[in-house]
Amino acid sequence: MKKVLTALAIVVLGLSQMATAVTSSEIMLDPRQDQRARALYGEVRCVVCQNEAIGDSQADIAADMRREIRTEILSGKTDKDIREGLTARYGDYVLFKLNNNSYKLSVNEDILLTHLKVKVLVNTLSTSIMGLLGRFEGNVMTWVRASNNKLIDRAARYIQEILKQQNKTPSYNTIVEEIFKQIENLQENEPIVIKVVEALKKN
Repeated sequence: MKKVLTALAIVVLGLSQMATAVTSSEIMLDPRQDQRARALYGEVRCVVCQNEAIGDSQADIAADMRREIRTEILSGKTDKDIREGLTARYGDYVLFKLNNNSYKLSVNEDILLTHLKVKVLVNTLSTSIMGLLGRFEGNVMTWVRASNNKLIDRAARYIQEILKQQNKTPSYNTIVEEIFKQIENLQENEPIVIKVVEALKKN
């Protein structure tokens, strides 16, 4: 247990030193509501970033998601209502924490720590390789295989974020239509995100 607490303390210390993306204009007037909002910011994953909480993300969509949370808090919704609304809209992936219906496993602490270390190492190597292969645009993954509705939606949001940074704002439906159009002629090693971005920039 001591090892787990030590690891958690290191993580908490590291997180406390990270710069937050939340601006002064986003602070809620009621301190208790602001505390609730910030706690939720830490639970919610930015949908266009690499495992980054919306409270730490500079992406426009993360700011939109923070605004959505504040609005729902002001409307009287509970944290549970807000979480359920986010998962209904973005899928279970959007929450870092497991919900109450998830299975609880009892595991040896040393095994858990070993698995966590391996996962961090694998994620770091994977991200580094993707970077060397040029499969990022800023902090957005461009290599997405749009093989089902969930991945098509993810690709569309990545495309939306990249184009927004270039002051282009095509509708979500326009982006999805272009994805289906480009998929028909997509070569095996072509990134669908970049291909659609380039096509929409010409329009």
